[in-house]
Amino acid sequence: MKQLLKHTWMAPLACGLGIMASPLAAQDKTEEGADSTIVEIKPSDNLSKLNGFRGVSFGTPVGEFKSLKLSEDRGALKLYVDDNDKQLVGPVLLDEIVYYFFNDKFIAVALHTSDGNDTSNALRILEGAYGPGTPLEGENTYLWKGKTESIRTSVDTEGQAEIFISNNALYKEYLDWEEKAVKEAIEELKK
Repeated sequence: MKQLLKHTWMAPLACGLGIMASPLAAQDKTEEGADSTIVEIKPSDNLSKLNGFRGVSFGTPVGEFKSLKLSEDRGALKLYVDDNDKQLVGPVLLDEIVYYFFNDKFIAVALHTSDGNDTSNALRILEGAYGPGTPLEGENTYLWKGKTESIRTSVDTEGQAEIFISNNALYKEYLDWEEKAVKEAIEELKK
């Protein structure tokens, strides 16, 4: 089934307030009833072809990245940024791109927007590429889950978003490690 999408400045506000059932609403007329520009969105099931970000596959060792700068060191989990990174995805200006490494392997990337219009366009791009996401945890979080990769978006009430793209197996390894580390910390505090 096709979805029709009209670019509108109200989409970020509506997403942030949880008014729409999907990040994007099908519309074909403006408030005055005049015809509007409509973009046809076709859902796609090719998320599993994603396998990384900007041509770098998940699982790539941190040493193969040339200009990353350590942002956070949490032991086995390290977060990096790249000051030379292109902060644009289509028309979307990103506030920040954070690369996640577990045991020195690339497992995920987080894209952050700080503007409602950029958030709206990012959601349009995701829906255009992968179809509508599944709502989670309320109206402002959506998930696209493929066989090997997943994308989760979270939009706050001001229209800022985090788009988290991860490899399912590698991210599960991290979550298993994190759970074990929490249990060990609990036991250590009991001593």
